[in-house]
Amino acid sequence: MTNNVGLYVMNDVYGWVKSDLKTLKKWSRTLISKLPPAGSMISGELYLQNNTIQIEIISQLEYFLKTKGKIKSREQFKIVDIIKNSSSLQDLEKDHLILLFFVRHTICHNGGHYDKEFINNCEKHLKKLKIERVKEGLLSSLPPDELLLYIDLTGKLIDEINNNP
Repeated sequence: MTNNVGLYVMNDVYGWVKSDLKTLKKWSRTLISKLPPAGSMISGELYLQNNTIQIEIISQLEYFLKTKGKIKSREQFKIVDIIKNSSSLQDLEKDHLILLFFVRHTICHNGGHYDKEFINNCEKHLKKLKIERVKEGLLSSLPPDELLLYIDLTGKLIDEINNNP
């Protein structure tokens, strides 16, 4: 009986995570529709909503990976290797998710600012994606118009992992 319950929970988690990604996509579209014209200042509320969605995208991936037994607590950095080893993502897509992972780390653990560790990690792990205007001390939030891409790529990786236990 325990094995069936465990299998049920595993399958249910996949559905929950995919549902949460749909919700994040809906929130992202709403956020994007509220953005001021390019080059204008973004309100603090929209800025925080953008950061929250970025955190949640990678958090959904992390939760799914922990549930599937791919990583354990305090092994978040293994997410980078899981992304790199994906067979369903192209190199540029992998770079986008890795960048999002590093940005989430700066938002959660470094006051939302780029630091030397972030820059070094990007130089080490990003192969195709070129990041510009990144300097120590600047805010690390990514543009809201890329949220939908990040959600789709995360969903694609979760599908791959779910289909290849």
